[in-house]
Amino acid sequence: MSSSIARQAIFDRQRNVVAYELLFRDGQSDSFPCVPARYATQTVLQTLFRQGVHPVSLSDDKPVFINFGFESLVDGTASNTRKKR
Repeated sequence: MSSSIARQAIFDRQRNVVAYELLFRDGQSDSFPCVPARYATQTVLQTLFRQGVHPVSLSDDKPVFINFGFESLVDGTASNTRKKR
């Protein structure tokens, strides 16, 4: 399965974009397929790091968020993915 990353704007109360959430999307249909949350998170991270893209470059220098499911939080995936600048 090929994949891509989508971004969802996060707004403040004045409707200004303050950040983005990076989302997993199936490359062929550009939609979220029925896959486990862990797979989606790992694919987003692998796509970013394999391509050498800094997440903030996808967000117009705004903060980015990646959704981590419960399993990814408790198994250490979240703490092992910090990218050094």
